Amino acid sequence: MGISSLVLFVLPNFIGDIILKRLCLILFNYIFASFIIFLVFVVISTTSTYRQIFVEKLKQLKMKLPRSSYVEDGQVAMNRLNELKTFDGQKMFFSTNEEKNLYFQQLANDWNSKFPNVTIKK
Repeated sequence: MGISSLVLFVLPNFIGDIILKRLCLILFNYIFASFIIFLVFVVISTTSTYRQIFVEKLKQLKMKLPRSSYVEDGQVAMNRLNELKTFDGQKMFFSTNEEKNLYFQQLANDWNSKFPNVTIKK
């Protein structure tokens, strides 16, 4: 924090370019916020009372977080994917073979559809 942040805070008053003014103020804000966060961690780490409170709060937070040690086997995960539906109730997930068949069926429908007569002017 020091002289560089003081310069970034005072310098915009002497600069005519608006972009440089904003850049100086943005840099000052980032430096100031970083300094405050750093200062909080220094105070917590150097004061035993605050360190104990911080560790207790972390333990409480850790106890509230859900544990994610459960891992589904592949078949259960596939069954859950097969249950996915769009807002219209249509199936959303397809197996590889179903997706391949659907793709080529749609491609054939597109190729076999009749396009309107289009004339190109020369």
